Amino acid sequence: MKKEIDKMLSTWLIFLVDEVEWVSLIIIQDKKDIIEIRVCVDYRSLNNAYVHDPFSTLFSDEGLDNVTGNESYSFIDGFFGHHQVKNTDEDKKKTTFTMEWGSYAYHAMPFRLKDVPMVFSRTLISTFRDYIHRLLEVYMDDWTIYSLLKKHSSLSIIMFDQCKPMQIPLN
Repeated sequence: MKKEIDKMLSTWLIFLVDEVEWVSLIIIQDKKDIIEIRVCVDYRSLNNAYVHDPFSTLFSDEGLDNVTGNESYSFIDGFFGHHQVKNTDEDKKKTTFTMEWGSYAYHAMPFRLKDVPMVFSRTLISTFRDYIHRLLEVYMDDWTIYSLLKKHSSLSIIMFDQCKPMQIPLN
């Protein structure tokens, strides 16, 4: 466990916290079909205090209908994409969790925080708003670039140039 904490510290995902108002506990869960454990932060108290984000996402069949009939597709998985969305400075310490080596908080949005998929989806849609329904579709934390084959490489470069860390307040 200490090794994982050190890795998260070295990659700037988390930082050591001295004083904080919010502290969430660590819970241990069994991993499915594997003889291992999963360590998670229990954000139930923070989630209960958090104002629900009413952001609505595209239905998957709508997105599929929009992309059919093109020559070329790129499918991008925003795996751990929520870690790319930076917390605002005043909200970082709300993500604090504690364990025997100290208390730590996230620089970016942690997993298990309420509405993280919606916030990341909103971030993608905001980032790519000029391209949505024209050459790009977003579904949750995934997006698809679609076009004619001869334009696909240049459009993909434009999309990746649009990606940059954003700060989203936790309310």
